[in-house]
Amino acid sequence: MEAAAIAIIVGLLTGWAVAFVAGTVATGGTIPDFITGILGALLAEVVYENANLPIRSSAFAQVVFLACGALVLIGLRRRYVRL
Repeated sequence: MEAAAIAIIVGLLTGWAVAFVAGTVATGGTIPDFITGILGALLAEVVYENANLPIRSSAFAQVVFLACGALVLIGLRRRYVRL
């Protein structure tokens, strides 16, 4: 449960950061970025827990891995899905 909570927080922060950088915060485009960021971070959490990666020891590495997963999914959504 704790890992999922961390993934949700990282996904929200990543979604907000992407919306801020893309300039969609003022136009209300943050909700799709939040949702996609959370889903990406949760997907990265599943990969992180089930893969035999040598980065299990560091909480910072886990947060970076989750943020990368969120960024990848947000990037794919922005590239291929127009909302």
